[in-house]
Amino acid sequence: MTSTTLRPLPLAQQTWPAGTPPVVTVFCVTFNHAAFLSECLEGFLRQATTFPVEIIIHDDASTDDTQAIIRDYAARYPNIIRPILQTQNQWSAGLSPLRLLGRESRGEFVALCEGDDFWIEADKLEAQIEILRRHPECSACFHNARLVDADGRVLSESYFQSAQTTFTRRDVLDTLLSQEPTCSLVFRRDRYDPLPDWFLRRPCDLFLDLHLASHGPLYFLDRNMAAYRRHGGGIWSRERQAHQLVELIVRFRLLEAEPAFSDADDRELIRRKISEFQAGLFSRDDFDGELARVTRLLGEQNSLIAALRESGGRAQNDVNALNQQVHQLAATVSQQRDYIAEFENAQSATGWIGRLRTHAAGADQTVAEQSALITNLQAQRQQLETYLAELRQETDRQAAVGDEQLRYIRSLETQRDELTSAEGPLVQLRTRVARQDEIIAEQTAFITTLQNERERLERHLAETQREVSRLQNVSREQAEHIRTLEVQRNELTKAR
Repeated sequence: MTSTTLRPLPLAQQTWPAGTPPVVTVFCVTFNHAAFLSECLEGFLRQATTFPVEIIIHDDASTDDTQAIIRDYAARYPNIIRPILQTQNQWSAGLSPLRLLGRESRGEFVALCEGDDFWIEADKLEAQIEILRRHPECSACFHNARLVDADGRVLSESYFQSAQTTFTRRDVLDTLLSQEPTCSLVFRRDRYDPLPDWFLRRPCDLFLDLHLASHGPLYFLDRNMAAYRRHGGGIWSRERQAHQLVELIVRFRLLEAEPAFSDADDRELIRRKISEFQAGLFSRDDFDGELARVTRLLGEQNSLIAALRESGGRAQNDVNALNQQVHQLAATVSQQRDYIAEFENAQSATGWIGRLRTHAAGADQTVAEQSALITNLQAQRQQLETYLAELRQETDRQAAVGDEQLRYIRSLETQRDELTSAEGPLVQLRTRVARQDEIIAEQTAFITTLQNERERLERHLAETQREVSRLQNVSREQAEHIRTLEVQRNELTKAR
């Protein structure tokens, strides 16, 4: 088969000369999708195209039979399917599989589909690539899809509808809001790389749409060619609507702080959308529950900060004890060095001096090693003290944030009383939840920093303790050596 062939063929029936690069890379992300994955992969293989296609399946350390299914399909279609099987979950570590997309894919275009969704039309890829060929100004193309449940039953024949054909970056922020089905998206790879920092900080569908729309509008093809599955295991579909609104507020807050969105129109739009999300949040029946959840998270984070402060205090005590041991060992080594020198001078007139000098040289070498160890321990002590000082500064800063929060809450209570007669508690509650979202984000980042610092401090303490133990052993050996020298001196005295 060549690219000039007019009749599309299913992927499984295509043959291409060795080394032919794919035109499209299908990037499929899976996690515990064993119940749905075969239907998804069969939808890929049914695609009838006039161009070569590669399928990359990234599994994020599934605990069910997902990886076994992937290996089976990869063995049956080795020229089409390329698996990436993780042994440790990347998402829980804050790493999105989209980081690998630009590096691993070889196609001119990239099509996305998660392992629990599937394609229902065999000409889906052919139709979307034709659109993008006819519209080089567009960076991506998406289409409609039906909504199904975990058993494949149709919940809605149309998941996304719009009279609009193209969506600019402003449209993505204002109206689209990543509401299109992810399994419908095909985009140009050269407009995906490189990824901006603001995308890498919180990879998500909204930020992907924004990034692509920054390089050209998104084209909407009004055809129903896929099925988007809503089930309990889905990352986004299992979230409560109130929590989805909170997540949108957090994402737009991040965009508000980015220089890439510093234009006055962008800032005005972002702030208006945040207000709309907050208003939608307050209109939800589950607002009280969401507010209780946010309050509980704040309490848990404050408890964790208190525990970290206590841990930092214990670490300071350990450092002080180690410092005292280092000073004691340094004094002992100095006394032993003086004693050996004195003994060597007293025995300089005897025939034993050569042997004693040999022993003394060994002792001097041991003393030099101990001095180097003491210097190393002192350097580690200074480093630990620096870490503790930074930890105390961060703790004090967070305490100041807590005080600021208390003052802010008192101010809100005052404003609530003032606004009760005019606009009611709505404005006060909206502001309070928005502020709590910001505090949660700040405290989460601070807790992560404190935990990392604590772990590094504990590792340094363990290393210092091992060095002190070794130095104590060396000191005991040197003391034993001195006792031997004293016995030899007594014997020499008697011989005289």
